[in-house]
Amino acid sequence: RSFASVHISEFMHPAVALEHSAHIVETICDSNASTITVQFRNRDAWAVAKDDWKTHPSAFLLAFSDSCGLGRESSERSIHRVRNMTTSWGKMEITFDMTETPLKDAIHPDREVEIVINTFEVHDPRP
Repeated sequence: RSFASVHISEFMHPAVALEHSAHIVETICDSNASTITVQFRNRDAWAVAKDDWKTHPSAFLLAFSDSCGLGRESSERSIHRVRNMTTSWGKMEITFDMTETPLKDAIHPDREVEIVINTFEVHDPRP
C-alpha cells in the first residue's frame, strides 16, 4: 500500500488542525458550506480558544469531519478560511463564517512544502 503526507511550513493565515485537540468534541459545517462550528468538551478549552481566536481577524481551520469538505471517507482534511466569530457559552461552541479554501491557496507562496510519498506492507498476523 502507499501513502503520502504533505508538510507545510507556513500558511497564509494562522491555522488550527482541529482533530489534534482532545478538547474538541465535534466540528460541523452547515449544508451550504457557509459556517463551521466547533464544539468543545469543557469550558476552559472553549475559553482559551475563544480568547486566542478572537485576536485573528482571519484564520484557517483544518477539519476532518463528514460534514466538511469531502468528508472522512476521502481521507483528506478540508481547509476553511474563517472570520466573524460568534460564541455560545451555554453550548460550548464557537461558530465562524467560512469559505472552503483549496490547499494551494492556503499555503504561503514563499515557504517550503515537502511531499513525502512512500509504501508500507500490510502484515497478516495469522500463521
